[in-house]
Amino acid sequence: MTVPTAELLKRSREVAREYDSGLTVEGITSADGGTGRAELLVTISGCHKDPCVLLLNLDRTDEATVDSQLRAKLLGAIADHGRA
Repeated sequence: MTVPTAELLKRSREVAREYDSGLTVEGITSADGGTGRAELLVTISGCHKDPCVLLLNLDRTDEATVDSQLRAKLLGAIADHGRA
């Protein structure tokens, strides 16, 4: 069962706040048709191109996968933008 969009958005915002107060989860898109994937739009205030925009593609098939992917992809994206 896929993680519902509202739950994915809520969890994403919680994780973003854990890492940096400058991270804002702006929204989420989900493909119809049961792909089990979603894209998360995150802005980073105070970045070199204020604000930087990140687009993270997540597998939303279960909560554990969402959580681990979100953390890994968010940290990787932050590091790429010099904010780690």
